[in-house]
Amino acid sequence: MKILLYCRYGLVDSAARRQSPAVLLEGSWPESQRRDDSLALDDVIDGRFEWVDCEAERLASAAARWPGWSGWPAGAHPAWISALALRYELVKLIRVVAFLTEVRRPRAGGRIELVAERRRDEGYAHVVAGVGERAGAEAIVRWRSTVPGLEGRGTEPSRGRRWAARLAERLDAPLQRSSLDPRVVLCGNPALLGPVCSELLRRGAGLWWLYHRWAARSWLRWRPRGVGQLVCDLTPKMEPPQPGPPGRLECHGVDLGPAVWRWLVERLRRRGATQQQMVRAVDAHFRRLRPDWVLLDQDATPLARAAVVAARRWGARTAVIQHGAPCCRFGFAPLEADLFFAWGPPSRDQLVAWGVPAERILLAGHPRHCPPPGSTTARRVDGGRLRVLVLATMPPRDERPDAAALHLTRQTYREMLRWACAVAVERDAELVVRLHPRADEDSVVGQVLAEYPRLRVRVVRRGSLERWVGWADCVLSCVSSAGVEAAAAGAAVIQLLPAGSVDILPATSWGMLGTARSFGELHVLMARAVEKLADRSAFWRRDAIGPPDGLAAARMAAFISGESGGLEHGSQAGPSFEPALGPGASDAATCGLQARWGYMGGP
Repeated sequence: MKILLYCRYGLVDSAARRQSPAVLLEGSWPESQRRDDSLALDDVIDGRFEWVDCEAERLASAAARWPGWSGWPAGAHPAWISALALRYELVKLIRVVAFLTEVRRPRAGGRIELVAERRRDEGYAHVVAGVGERAGAEAIVRWRSTVPGLEGRGTEPSRGRRWAARLAERLDAPLQRSSLDPRVVLCGNPALLGPVCSELLRRGAGLWWLYHRWAARSWLRWRPRGVGQLVCDLTPKMEPPQPGPPGRLECHGVDLGPAVWRWLVERLRRRGATQQQMVRAVDAHFRRLRPDWVLLDQDATPLARAAVVAARRWGARTAVIQHGAPCCRFGFAPLEADLFFAWGPPSRDQLVAWGVPAERILLAGHPRHCPPPGSTTARRVDGGRLRVLVLATMPPRDERPDAAALHLTRQTYREMLRWACAVAVERDAELVVRLHPRADEDSVVGQVLAEYPRLRVRVVRRGSLERWVGWADCVLSCVSSAGVEAAAAGAAVIQLLPAGSVDILPATSWGMLGTARSFGELHVLMARAVEKLADRSAFWRRDAIGPPDGLAAARMAAFISGESGGLEHGSQAGPSFEPALGPGASDAATCGLQARWGYMGGP
C-alpha cells in the first residue's frame, strides 16, 4: 500500500492523486477538491490528539538541555530562548508522527511518498524517513522546488532613532542612580501592564520599561512621570557561537532530534545575533540596575526569557501578569517566572491542570476589569433587530498549525464564522465582526461574508471594544480573550470553539452562556440568549476574572511593594480579592474596557 503525502496543496499532482489517496500535511483541501479518500492533518488531528501538545512541550524542554552549546550565557540555551516557536515547530512534526502511527499506519514492505520543497520541508522528510524505517516501509521524497533562502529578520535602527535612543539613555541615567524602592522592570504590552506601572509609581517605586528597540511613544508618555526605558539594540551585535551537536528527541520511536537541530541552526542563522544581543543587553542592564522585580505579560518569547534569565542571575523576582484567556498551554506553561498573577479561579484551575504549581499562582483579578462607564447590562430587543457582535480571533496560518487541543485551523475558523452568519440570517439580525487587534486584514472573514450577500454586516478594525459590546444584544466569541472580558462586564456571550476541540474554557466557569461547536448548538444557545436577555443575572457569573472594582492593579502593586494582604495563593480554596490598600486607588479604577486586548501568543 502506498501513502502519498503532500506538504501543501500547491504541490499536488492531479494525475498522481487519481491513482492513490493523498494526504495534506498543511492546510485543508479546497472544497471543490475534497474526496472521501483524501485527508488533511488539519482535519484529522484535533482534540483527540492533545498528547501532541504535551509531547511538543516535553521535547522542547529536552532540546533546551542539549549539552555542547558553549558560548551562550548560562541558562540561555537557544532552544530555551526560542521555546515558544520551537513548540509550534514540534507540533508540525509530531502531527505527522501521530498520523502515520495512529491513523494510517504504513505496512511492512509498503511505501510512503512525500512531495516537498527544499529548504522548507526537510523536517517533514526526516519524520517520514523515521516512520518508514520503524515500520519497515520504503520512504521516498520527491523534491519539487527550492524555496529561496530567508534572510535574517529585523533591520538596524535608523540613525535618527539611534540618536534619540542614546539621548533618552543619557536622560534616564539619573534614574538608575536613584534610591527608589522597589526597583521594578516591566516587559510586555503597555495596555496590560500600564495600570500596574501607574500604581507602583504612586507608591514611589523606581520603574523602567524594557524593549528590544527604543519606543518613542512609550518614552514620551512615561518619562515625564519619572519612568525610564531600557533598550537592547544599542548593544553591539556579535556573531553567535557555533551550534552544538543534536541530541535524541524520541516520539513514538521516531528520533526528531536531527530535525529540531536543523531548525535551530536555521533560526540561529537568521536571528541568533539579535537574540544574543538581546540576552547580553538585558544582562548588562540588570547588572547596573539590580531590580527587585521584573513584571512580564508572558514568559515564553525571547525578550521575556532574556529578562527571566538575567533576573535569576542578579537576584530579582519575576512575575507574569496574565495577558489573556488560557486557550493554549504554550503561552502559559511551563511557568519560568517565580509567580503568576491570575485573573481568578478559572485561570488558576486551567494553569494547575497544565502543571503550574498552585503555590506559585496568586489571584489578583484583571488589571483592566472595571465598571464600564456605559451600560453593557441587559437591554431588550423590543421589536428591533437583534444586534450580534462577532469577536474574531487571530487568523490561523497553514504553515504554523496551532495546538491540537484547540484545533483552530483556517477551515475550522471558516466554519465558526459561517455559523455566526447563518444564525444572523436566521434571526434577521444586524452583525458586526470585529477583527482581532493584531490583524489588519482577515481574508477568511472576507471570504465567508461574501457567501452571505443579503446579510446586514459591517467589519470594524479599530475603535473601542466597549462601544461594540454595549451596542450588542449578544456577543459571539471566536476563541477570544475579549469574549471572556465582555462576559465579565455583563454582556451575553456565546463561545464559539472549533469542532473537535477540547473543553478549554468551560463556559459556566468563565461567565458565558454556553459553548457551540456546531451550527445546531449555536442555534439552541442563541434562542436561549434571546429569551434570557431581560435577566442575565440568572445565569452569568461576574467573578471569573475578579471583581470589577478596578483595584486589581493596586492589589498587585501592593504585593510587589511588600504589602502582601489582599492576594490569595492559588493553592487556597475560593476567590478572595479584598485589598489591603490605602486611600486613593489610582486611575486604574476608572480605566473601563479598552480597545487593545491581551494577545494569545506566538513565536
